[in-house]
Amino acid sequence: MSLNRLAIREGWTTVLLVAAVVNVAIWSILQADWADGLRIINLFALAGLIAGFAVAKWRSVPSPVAHAAGLAFGLLVILFQMTNYLDDGIGGRFAKLHWLWDRGHRWGSQIIQGKHAEDLYLFVLFICVVSFLLAYGTIWFVLRARWIWAALVMPGMLLFINLGYSRRVPTSYVVFFLFFAILLLVRFALLERETDWRRSRIEYPTTLAWRGLWAASYLAVVVLMFGWIFPTSARSERVHDAWLNVDGPWRSVESRFNDWFGGLRGPGSSGVGGFASFSDQFELGGPLRLSDTPVVLVTGSADAPYLAAHRYAIYTGHGWQSDVTQDPSSASTGAQLFPQIELKQNEAVPVNDAVSGQRNDRQYNLELQRPRGSLMFAPEQFSSASIDANLVLYWKTIDNQHIDLSAATPAGTPDDLSTLIQLLKAADFKPPPPATPTPDHNATLAPTGTALNGTPTPAPTATPTPTPQPPAKESQTIRDERDQLMGRGITTTYAIDPISYTVVSLTYSGRFPVYDDVEAVYARDGLSAGEKYSVTSLESGATSDELRQIPAQYSAEIQQRYLGLPDTVTPRTVDLAHSIGDSQGNPYDKAIALQNWLRNNIVYTEDVKFPPKNQDVVDYVLFDSKQGYCEYYASAFVVMARELGLPTRMAVGFFPGDKDDTAGGFLYRERNAHAWPEVYFPGRGWIRFEPTANRQAPNYDPAPAPESVNGSPGQRVLPGDGSGLPPEDIFLHERGGLLAGQQSNGAIAHTAPVSRTQWAVRLGSLALMALALVVGYFWLRGLRGLTPVEQLYTKLGRGASWGGVKPTPAMTPNEYAQALARDVPGSRAPATYLTDLYVRETYGRQQPTQMDMLRARQAWLRLRGLLVKYFFVRLRPWSARVPPETDTGEW
Repeated sequence: MSLNRLAIREGWTTVLLVAAVVNVAIWSILQADWADGLRIINLFALAGLIAGFAVAKWRSVPSPVAHAAGLAFGLLVILFQMTNYLDDGIGGRFAKLHWLWDRGHRWGSQIIQGKHAEDLYLFVLFICVVSFLLAYGTIWFVLRARWIWAALVMPGMLLFINLGYSRRVPTSYVVFFLFFAILLLVRFALLERETDWRRSRIEYPTTLAWRGLWAASYLAVVVLMFGWIFPTSARSERVHDAWLNVDGPWRSVESRFNDWFGGLRGPGSSGVGGFASFSDQFELGGPLRLSDTPVVLVTGSADAPYLAAHRYAIYTGHGWQSDVTQDPSSASTGAQLFPQIELKQNEAVPVNDAVSGQRNDRQYNLELQRPRGSLMFAPEQFSSASIDANLVLYWKTIDNQHIDLSAATPAGTPDDLSTLIQLLKAADFKPPPPATPTPDHNATLAPTGTALNGTPTPAPTATPTPTPQPPAKESQTIRDERDQLMGRGITTTYAIDPISYTVVSLTYSGRFPVYDDVEAVYARDGLSAGEKYSVTSLESGATSDELRQIPAQYSAEIQQRYLGLPDTVTPRTVDLAHSIGDSQGNPYDKAIALQNWLRNNIVYTEDVKFPPKNQDVVDYVLFDSKQGYCEYYASAFVVMARELGLPTRMAVGFFPGDKDDTAGGFLYRERNAHAWPEVYFPGRGWIRFEPTANRQAPNYDPAPAPESVNGSPGQRVLPGDGSGLPPEDIFLHERGGLLAGQQSNGAIAHTAPVSRTQWAVRLGSLALMALALVVGYFWLRGLRGLTPVEQLYTKLGRGASWGGVKPTPAMTPNEYAQALARDVPGSRAPATYLTDLYVRETYGRQQPTQMDMLRARQAWLRLRGLLVKYFFVRLRPWSARVPPETDTGEW
């Protein structure tokens, strides 16, 4: 009796199925790994299910009151758990809530002003609220509103959003979601029927729900197998146009969401799509899934360039991250400072002449189809843009560096000091002849070689001065320039010659940007879809012969930043790098050797598993999996190149897009997302290499004569990589199985050829389905219009005939039942009952009762199993005939 009191009308199976559907969607959030600390949402999903169940069953109070109570319960749970989530250094619970309120107020102000906002804690709070409302609404829609599609659509949308944005969410989640959704849908339909039957006082089997779930499970398995065996690749223009109508508004919502919660790690541990998120860090791992969504259109160029979005210096063993996004001086305060340099419209980056002199200016026009926040794209070395921009640069720290102004050159001095140096060179500190000797407190002559308190001091001189006069005060222009530098953390002092009263040296300290080392470029005023801008890039024209002549002589800064490796790099990775590159005589040939080895020994594939967490990713790729896509190739190249002493960095962006005549340029899509390594060559800057097997390797060989091959005139040399092969778009890559001319990086949804085994499986499945349809047709033929008893008796005769027990024209129904009992063991009792029921209704005009029909259905279920068993036993010609059983009269 106590157990019956716990029963609910809808059945606890319905509640469990709702919980399964909700939890699959919630777990997809955890797998997507949007941000740290999201494990707490499991609790909110449970709280939502409990609150929704209670509100749905609390029928004694008005719905608004019940909802208010349920939502209040959820709010208390969320706030309580958020205060546990926040650091105790903030204070107690009320202090944490006040702190959270202040952050929300600032975040809301930024959103209202149309600014790009970011806040991890508010994002976690947002996900907690979404998880609670999802669970609450789903179970309430099923148990109270009886709106099953709303209960399935909400968690389904959440699942597919996470699946589309993160490569960490396994596709098996879709399988589980569809399986539980089909079971819930069938259970809900049976629940509606049961409700109608109870209202009409119609008796029905108590096991109907379980039998329905078993049938639904079979249906779900068939549907999922069909979807797996027959993946559709057909394209429909009508469906495509309809999707664009839906996709447009969705992209608008997505853009707004990115503005509200920018700067998060995002799915794939480092933004949307891992390396394709172009954020300041990403981790390697998992299958690559990128769409055909257009991102940017490039015009004004005869060919399509590589577009760089972000570059990274630090390899962590599991991914890449930038080392310039946080100012070390802010470590004590905890404030995060982004060292960006403002660049005005069409203002050129002051790149070192040693690098810029070896490169050519080239302008490209870009039209954004899908902005990535304020991020701008540019080929090779960024120089200028047609809009105001902010540069994310590497900053170097200099302490008490001296400059002899008489020998100072622009190449040897920081660009930030160029204005001050010019002012000091032109300044004249000669004092006017004083009528009466009076001291000048603005500048003090210090002992030889000494500077006092950062004030101008005289330089050492060998010529004695009988009566030195103090120098004149510095001009207001010089003072303003020094104050401006001081505001940026740069301190300066200078020394004045006491004879000529000119500045002879400058001493400075502070942090200075390295303009040759741009990591990323952002539009100062943001970017929107359809916006156009142009960029000017400095593109290298260095040939392979010139690069081979460059010695391995690198500055201390370059070595410190671009030769570092973590402790996770294994000895066998180090040994492999040296075995490949030690035999080469110069840095360029070492890089080419690494590039060719990776292209020939690592198989390109986008369907890869996540590397083990306790193993270095490069080690895993080189020796265990031996397969991957662009970020794996590039990471392996950078690690081995650094081990060989080659300063190398990781770059991400887009490989060249396809020519789109309709759009009027080269269209770059999300699947063009790519990662590649860049090697530093002194005097030439950063040079791109391409270890990814399905991309064409860059050709830096000198251009051949237009009409010569092997010294024979009149024959055209085919372009390529110097190997004598035709362009790669003619050939099929032998390892990857892809047309090299296809746009893939990295990131192409290619279709592999169907094998004979797959064709056999598909044809066999089609044959089985066709056979099932034929059997179903002949089994159900003629049953329409019959009474339930007549249908059962017809099925008895049809099943017995298919099993080999066929009636003769002279047999009565009872004689046929006896014949069936003799041939089919165990069939006497159910066959006799069904036959007697048929005879009473047909010849005695006695209508069966509800109890009669219930027993009749149970008899048929028993008889059906016996007939199926008998049918398969008869198919075994070597089997002896089984003697009839002794029936007990029960089934």
